[in-house]
Amino acid sequence: MSEHIKNMLVLNFRGVKELDIALKPITIFVGRNNTGKSSALEALSLALSSTNGFINLINRENLLDNIISFRGGVESLIYKDEKSSKIEITFLNNNRIELNLLRGNYIHDAPEGIRKILYQFINSKAEEIFEREMDILKDRIESYETKYSGLKEARPNYYIDRIRRYTEKLEKMRKSKSIYIQDHFETLLKNLSLAITTHYNDDIVEIRVMLGGSESERRLLSYLDEFDLDRKVGWLVKTFSKIEIPFFSRLAHFVNPTNILDMMDVEKQVEIIEMLRKVIPYFYDYRNGNVVFKYGEYKEIIPLEATADGFQVFVNMYLPILIGIKIMIIEEPEIHLHPGLIERLSEVITYSVKTNNIQYILSTHSLELIEMILEKSNAAGLLSKVGIVRLYKMPDGHIDYEILDGNEAITELKEIGGDLRGP
Repeated sequence: MSEHIKNMLVLNFRGVKELDIALKPITIFVGRNNTGKSSALEALSLALSSTNGFINLINRENLLDNIISFRGGVESLIYKDEKSSKIEITFLNNNRIELNLLRGNYIHDAPEGIRKILYQFINSKAEEIFEREMDILKDRIESYETKYSGLKEARPNYYIDRIRRYTEKLEKMRKSKSIYIQDHFETLLKNLSLAITTHYNDDIVEIRVMLGGSESERRLLSYLDEFDLDRKVGWLVKTFSKIEIPFFSRLAHFVNPTNILDMMDVEKQVEIIEMLRKVIPYFYDYRNGNVVFKYGEYKEIIPLEATADGFQVFVNMYLPILIGIKIMIIEEPEIHLHPGLIERLSEVITYSVKTNNIQYILSTHSLELIEMILEKSNAAGLLSKVGIVRLYKMPDGHIDYEILDGNEAITELKEIGGDLRGP
């Protein structure tokens, strides 16, 4: 399928210095803690969502904001002391997404094309601040003129002086427009924390910069509607186009699927209910946000958000298939699953790859899940479509990796098991 990812290139993103990996219909990242598994999946998620405002299609949450919040700030996005990060996704039809992240104080070192785009955008925001200042002065002059126009000779000298001063300042600003805009441009650059550009093929899709103003400059920055005075930060965004990539990302926390289920038409709801009945014997029905479980003759009704995490894993796995998602990025899908359900999960993955042309990019600490996926893939004739990415942290701290195809992975399961254990 043309929607599938052929290759991912990650440079200087979070804990990863460099990854250049060809992805298969089922790609599984394995490795000990702090070897870059989460970084790889987060990089993919950000790049795929960057053409649509960083929105995750299932729950409509902003992946960029979530990752920044979860990881402790924008500083965590770029590897160590590097100036910038680059994530490039190439699809089977050779369409390409390129996401660039730059630390604010290094924007002048960006490649010329990217630097020019960012400077033009920031200058447009400087012009916006200037026009806002002009409008405020005009409004003040008009307010004084209106309020005291009837007083004429009795008009207080204080207000006459104010009108004169505002008028002189307004005229000065008109004559020195370029100087004021340049000053504002420099102020914006000085307060820039992070700059992000997204390209789809050769076309710019979005520019996004984060401001974090100092106390003395917050008044000026507050003239921009996007600047949040309470949080003391603000994203400035210019969107040129939007491209919705059919993917779903589940990182770190589970997605509450209640609203998505309720938004589906009746036929889709019936379809997912039938699928869940086949996988989970005690599942009986879903009605208006509530799940009905049946144990013999006894029925129990529970709000979906209050059901066990293992049950929600399966809802999260099936929903994307039914709404046309083609790429699934899932971090540690085995969490909260009873061992018996791991086999069912493996069946869902291999079945949907073969039947629905879904591409899965996973990370896991479960050797049992890997064994099950390899077993089910082999039985379905899909072993050549499985790839295992083994990540290692080397003695000098950098992350290395090797890629195994399905056949190689079967012969090296014992070694892979060692990768899944330990610190």
